[in-house]
Amino acid sequence: MYWGWVYSSYANWLGCLIGAFAGAGQMTPLASSGVKADTWAEATVAVLLISVAITSLVAVALSIWGLRRHRANDA
Repeated sequence: MYWGWVYSSYANWLGCLIGAFAGAGQMTPLASSGVKADTWAEATVAVLLISVAITSLVAVALSIWGLRRHRANDA
């Protein structure tokens, strides 16, 4: 869970940074006003941001799973 949050934080930062420098806007059309970059830049940003979404969902599920209460055994 911890490393999922760490990875998603840094991958999100890196994906946004690469997208800003390269002008990649396919994954963030509202922020980029429709600007598109080279294929390699768009693909790199897409892979990073999609992996952030998947990793974040797994980290959230693990966080919620860790917060559940255990019932005492009555046996």
